[in-house]
Amino acid sequence: MSYERSRRKLERSSPAVLFVLGAMPMLLAVIYTFSRGGTVLLAAYFLLALGVFVLHRLLSRQGTTTHPLVTLSVTLMMLLALGYAVSLLDFRRVEQRFDQLLKPEIKDVSYTARLEAHLASTAMLGEHWRRGVGAGGFRFLYPEYIKQHPAIYQGGRLFWEHAHNDWLQIPIELGAAGGLLLLAGAAYWLCALFRHRVWRDLPAVLLCLGLAQTLVHATFDFPLQNPAILTTWCALAVLALRHVELDEAR
Repeated sequence: MSYERSRRKLERSSPAVLFVLGAMPMLLAVIYTFSRGGTVLLAAYFLLALGVFVLHRLLSRQGTTTHPLVTLSVTLMMLLALGYAVSLLDFRRVEQRFDQLLKPEIKDVSYTARLEAHLASTAMLGEHWRRGVGAGGFRFLYPEYIKQHPAIYQGGRLFWEHAHNDWLQIPIELGAAGGLLLLAGAAYWLCALFRHRVWRDLPAVLLCLGLAQTLVHATFDFPLQNPAILTTWCALAVLALRHVELDEAR
């Protein structure tokens, strides 16, 4: 017993709590971008990460290596941030944005436009899934497909640079060969994570949840078309795998 207690004191504290703490100010920031999809996804990540964090602590066979003052400080900071947001910030504009989506009597132009764009992108994928149109070629051929959807074409006055769905745009541009290459890399990454028992590494689990959140976001937006987001996503995927490998080695 004494040996186990001493060994735990020598272990480094887990950085997992930083993911839960960092999700709170990020959620508040995203709320006021009035992005409904981003708000819902980040709120879901925050709740899921908090649940995974608590469950991992309860099921862990070893005692926590985090100092009690750290846990207390994090809890107080989260409560203060939440209290500040609720008491001082104006949520009326945020409520109006969600009312546009949830109330059928209110016409949401953004939502209907994305539905039309999805139909046009699906038709484009059906014709170019084998060879693709080439990286960056989507914007040049897409006008030919949205001509069939006057609401989002408007005689050529509206220019769509992206499909608002990366899961469609990427195979449209890269074709079957490029898509399979990406899937092969993803499969290798997932197999490596499970081979090293990623579920035992809480920071890596929370990182992977964040990466999955971005992939879900890509079903109705184009985050992966942003070079900064794409580079960060790939770097974090490598870091998650490397963290699992180093943690298992210890």
